[in-house]
Amino acid sequence: MAGGSGEYDERQYAAMVARNYGVELFTGAVEGDLRSHVERTAHYLDEPFADYSAIPTFLVSSLVSRHVKVAVSGEGGDELFGGYDKYVRWLKIKTFRKVPYTLRRILSAPGFKINEYKPSLLRSVVRLARHSINDDVGSFEAISSTQ
Repeated sequence: MAGGSGEYDERQYAAMVARNYGVELFTGAVEGDLRSHVERTAHYLDEPFADYSAIPTFLVSSLVSRHVKVAVSGEGGDELFGGYDKYVRWLKIKTFRKVPYTLRRILSAPGFKINEYKPSLLRSVVRLARHSINDDVGSFEAISSTQ
C-alpha cells in the first residue's frame, strides 16, 4: 500500500515480486490527513495502545479487506518464528543450566573479570553463566534488555 510517488513508492518492486511468484497484486494509496487515521485507528483499538505500527497496519488491513477475506502480514512473525536473537539466547541459557550451579555461580561472580569489549568464547560463557543463575523470568528479562 504505497502512497503517492517518489522515493518512497515501492509499487514497482511489489509488482516484480508479484510477477515472480505469480500472485495477484492490489495497490492503493493512503488518502486523508494523519489525524483522521490516528483517530479512526484508536476508535477500533478500543484501548490504550502504544505501538505506532498499529496505524499503517490498520490502513493496509482496510485496503486489503476490500479484495480478500484473509491476509497474512509480517506483524508478529518475529515472535512466531523466533526471529529475535533473544529466543536463541534463551535456548542457550536453558542448555547451559545443565552445567553445575556452583561452576555457573563462580563464573558469574562480580569479581570474575573478562574483557567486555573483546568478543570471545570466555565472554559468552560468563554471560551465559550470569543469566543462567536467575530464575526463568529473571533470565528472560535480562536477555530481552541486552544485546
